[in-house]
Amino acid sequence: YAMYPKVTEEFLEFKEKYGDVSVIPTRKFFAPMDEKEELRVYLTQGKKLFIRNPAVGDHLDTHGRREVFFELNGFPRSLLIPDEEATKTITSNERATTTPGSVGAPMPGSVIAISVKQGDTVEKGSPLIILSAMKMETVVSSPISGVVARIPVKLSQTLRPGDLVAEIQPKQT
Repeated sequence: YAMYPKVTEEFLEFKEKYGDVSVIPTRKFFAPMDEKEELRVYLTQGKKLFIRNPAVGDHLDTHGRREVFFELNGFPRSLLIPDEEATKTITSNERATTTPGSVGAPMPGSVIAISVKQGDTVEKGSPLIILSAMKMETVVSSPISGVVARIPVKLSQTLRPGDLVAEIQPKQT
């Protein structure tokens, strides 16, 4: 407890709420059972549970839960389980184009600093943003001189290579 008080408290709360889960095989504790899979849990000598997963429902309710059917010692039961995979949203960032003022991320990383704002005048080589990946920082610089038309990224945003980080309007000569 002395070295990890928060972890110990969380463990004791979990044990109080769910009991001794050490009898459940680790893989079954962390990963869902496959359909039609059977599991035997030995509680004490002479006491065991037979758990079988005959099916998982196709329908999600309005709270993102899916009905999971199972048999416990041969008796059919069902539970509504939150389906985190079904409720995830996939986000994609705008991509840079081949236009000279379209600046793309050179590598994957998180935006840790934005050096310019819309309307700023920049010279070729001026820093626009700083990306961080694996404790390495990379400055993304302007490829042309001009005016910053827009910066579509935000601090802490995760980018992939080629994601748009800035649009620069070329300087009129």
